[in-house]
Order: sequence, then structure tokens, then C-alpha cells
Amino acid sequence: MNKSRKEASKIARFYRGWMAESINVKSSSTVKNYKLTMDIYMDFIYEELGYNGNNFLTEKCFSETVISDWLKWLKTHRKCTPQTCNIRLSIIRSFLKYLSRIEKQYKDLYYEAQQIPRRKEIKTKVTGMSKNAIKALMDSINTRNKIGCRDFTLISFLYGTAARIDEALSIKVSDLHLSSSEGYVVVIGKGRKARTLVLLPRLIANLKIYIKRFFNGNESTNDYLFFSREKGRDEKMTEEAVNYRLKKYAMLANKECNEVPLGLHSHQLRHARASHWLEDGITLPVISKMLGHEDYMTTARYLDISISQITNALKNLEDENTENTMREEWNEDNLRTIFSLE
Repeated sequence: MNKSRKEASKIARFYRGWMAESINVKSSSTVKNYKLTMDIYMDFIYEELGYNGNNFLTEKCFSETVISDWLKWLKTHRKCTPQTCNIRLSIIRSFLKYLSRIEKQYKDLYYEAQQIPRRKEIKTKVTGMSKNAIKALMDSINTRNKIGCRDFTLISFLYGTAARIDEALSIKVSDLHLSSSEGYVVVIGKGRKARTLVLLPRLIANLKIYIKRFFNGNESTNDYLFFSREKGRDEKMTEEAVNYRLKKYAMLANKECNEVPLGLHSHQLRHARASHWLEDGITLPVISKMLGHEDYMTTARYLDISISQITNALKNLEDENTENTMREEWNEDNLRTIFSLE
């Protein structure tokens, strides 16, 4: 086996190790994105640049020049947005970081990739939802059937707590504390940081009804609260499934209230809840903590809040104590085959 073939086989082995490690610490959607990105990258160097098992060298195939050319190709040929290009770049960097950790000879490749500038992103404001829109959305759900009951509970949870979708879907029944007066659940958010979500009485009542209907007292510690109907209780629902259901209800609700966005997705519920907390007089630092943001200025930018709104939200800050809770395939001849997990 010549040098290029040996190198290709070694990098493919490292790729599988990186993917196996990622599966243990990343969400399923993130892992899927990792594989998709690497598939696209290997297609590029195989089909566009002509590298294969006979001429593959890691120093060439993952050089700063090749990665930069790939990013340009993503924009011109695949019509990727700057945001998507930046995500793809971060994944390539993650793989090279893994390589540099396994073998020091790859540290320069990782350092060079770090110097590649990110594409300038165009910030897009999340479409807001009024309280009337939220009510119309909830009213569109038929809670008399089991799926409607589940969807109503899930949407109530997402809006009521302003949880990120992955945080909500990762909750297991045993994580819930449903005391009628002090209900809460601890979730793991971005950066693996734990955060307590307060559950208000109405949401607690909905959760109890849902759990009784779907688990009937037979739940185990490994059962996800919102589980996959096809795969069972030990597999959580996917984000894609949730957003599909949201769009279905949005189409129904929009007929009654045109303020309901037809392309509704889960993040808009989090955005809406935060905006409504602000409208109800909860101060910005408290909202920031409930959202899991590092500081309130992140929350201000997140909500696209005006200077006057920030002033009003912070006017009682000096009087606050420590109370911060809510008030209410690539083989030797074909690169792509080795990089397949199959």
C-alpha cells in the first residue's frame, strides 16, 4: 500500500473515531450535520479537485487554501448562506481539532483553519408572536385525542418555560418535580450548563394529565417525557417532528388569527415567551437568567429591544435582591466511501 492509500485509511479511521466520540456528547441533529458536512467536503475534493486514494495527502486535502476554496464553492454552487458556510467551517475545524489531539503533526492544519475568516452573516430578526397568536395556536389543538394531548402539553411547555427545543426534548419523566406549589425541572442547556425551569400551576396540571394518559404509572427512569412514537419511550422526539406539528397547527390557527406565522418553528415560542415576560414587567436580568443567557445585554439583542425598553426593564434593578425566579465512504480509490459510517 503506497503512502497516499495509507494516509487515506488512517484519516478515515480517525474520522470514525471522531464521529463515535461526537455521538456520545452531541445531539442527534448535530451528529447528522457533522456527517453531512464531511460528505459534502469529501465530494468536493474528490469531484472538484480530483483527489483519490492514489494522491491523497492530509496536508493538501485539508489545507487552508482548499478549505477556503470549498467555502467559495458552497456559496456559488450550492447557494449556501453565510450562516450555513460558517456552520460548515466550524465542523471542519472541529474535525481538525480532533486530528490535532490524536497526532501532533496535524496541529498546523488546525491552526491554519482557525485563521480562515468567517463569512459576514446577515442578522435576521425572529418573527414575533402576540399573545393572541399564542392563544389561537393553542385553541387549534384537539386535546381529545392522544396526539393532540401530547402536542398541547409540549407546546405549552415550550412557551411556558421558554426552553430551547433540545432542552425540552431531552427531559425524562424522572427529571420532573411536580409539586403544585413549587414545580420545576433542571435542564442541560448550551455549554452543558444546568438551568432550572420553573413550572407554573397550569403547566403542572397539563403535565400530570399528559403523564397519566401516556404512561399510566408505568414510567421508568429512562423514559423521555416527549418520546418517539415509532422508536419507543427510550428515544426522544426529533426537532423535525416538532416543527412539522407546529406548522400544521399554525396553518389552522392562522385562519382564526392572521398574526400566527405560517412557517412557525419552535424557537419562535421561546422568543414570544421572553417578549411577553418583558411586556408583563419582569426585568431584563431576570429574563436573561431564565433564558440561560450569560448577561442581560445578550437578551436585549436577542429580543431586538429598543433603548427605551431597556431603560424601563432595568429601572428597578437597583431595588432587586437575589430573587431571580419567575414571578408568575471513502475507500482507497473513492474518498466518499471511507468516510461513510456504513
